[in-house]
Amino acid sequence: MSRYIHLNPSRIKEIRKKSAQEKLKFVFNYRWSSLPGFVNLSKRLNTVTYDYILLEFGGDTASSRAAYKKQISLDLTEEEIIQDSIIGKTILGTDHFISMIREKYLPAKNDRERPAIGKIISYCSEKKIIEIITTETKLSREKLLTTPGVMRQIAMDMLYRYGGLTNPQIGKLMGIDYSTVSQGRSRLRSRVKKDMKISLLLEAIEKECQG
Repeated sequence: MSRYIHLNPSRIKEIRKKSAQEKLKFVFNYRWSSLPGFVNLSKRLNTVTYDYILLEFGGDTASSRAAYKKQISLDLTEEEIIQDSIIGKTILGTDHFISMIREKYLPAKNDRERPAIGKIISYCSEKKIIEIITTETKLSREKLLTTPGVMRQIAMDMLYRYGGLTNPQIGKLMGIDYSTVSQGRSRLRSRVKKDMKISLLLEAIEKECQG
């Protein structure tokens, strides 16, 4: 969500048509954004808690700030899509709590003004997700996590969306850079639109994760 907001200036009408490098220069220097302080200590504001977001990248350190800057750049150049259902997927708790939130605050699944309605989920464990995928694909855990390709991309996406893992956490699990995880998930989305077989496999795995 923070990355989506930080990239909002690049969607300004007069900026949208510029090159990726020009857009990046614009967002990293946009005066009304907190982004400059995430990558440059001299541009920090005392009203922003930077370490909360940077925890995903290892904490408020020089390497984490560089990693966040790299991820912002990757999101823009790779046209990473941060899903509209982010609200639903950040609600965590017991089944009772999730049901209460759904019934009290998100009663209508077809409410067009709230696109995330009906998508509240409980996170699966990492172990359960991997077991579901290995069962569906007939692959061993080791082969699933270490072999590049669409099956590993599916594992990346399921661990992110249904396991609540961050890109760096998934990268550590698979022995790859977090940016490779982001790219893999982005490529999977493009591939699913063109390949019905993969789309059906993904749908079957999603149903198991949701169940």
